Amino acid sequence: QKLDNAGIAYSVIRGNHDLVGYNDSTKTDYMTQYLGTAAYKSQFATGGFYDENISNSWRTFKVGNINYLMLALDFGPTDEVLAWAGEIIADHPDHSVIITTHAYLYRDGTTLDAKDTAPPSNYTQYGAQNNGDQIWEKLVSKYENIVLVLSGHDPSDNIIVSRDKGDHGNIVTSMLIDPQGVD
Repeated sequence: QKLDNAGIAYSVIRGNHDLVGYNDSTKTDYMTQYLGTAAYKSQFATGGFYDENISNSWRTFKVGNINYLMLALDFGPTDEVLAWAGEIIADHPDHSVIITTHAYLYRDGTTLDAKDTAPPSNYTQYGAQNNGDQIWEKLVSKYENIVLVLSGHDPSDNIIVSRDKGDHGNIVTSMLIDPQGVD
């Protein structure tokens, strides 16, 4: 409410502890319940949602002369969500794209995969599907206007930064920011 009342734009992403049924058997969607779908949706002057659910959203904004597209993707987004995100990106070729998602980069600087700690593919019973390496292969590497991917999930007291070359020769910077052990 403080952000909404102050007119500050923000986006949210759901993590594994926010998944329906993860913390209890009530099947409650805590993010929707406590965030408030109507309040969150009302702040989007430009943008939208996948399947009208706040778990996957997009918006555009401008800083100086640069147009940005911000995509907030769910924990372990499904193939359908990645295809939707690709369509949004393709519709905005003149925008630099920033993606936020809960689990993408691992503490060693590589994309999080099935061999790493707590990959999204371990949470399929909650609807999660794609790990970081699959998000790279199916979405991030495919579009030359993606410039930044931000994630958390894997505890690291340091900010981990990786730079990878996409299919079009573009450089994508990825950051893991999850200082759970730092006060």
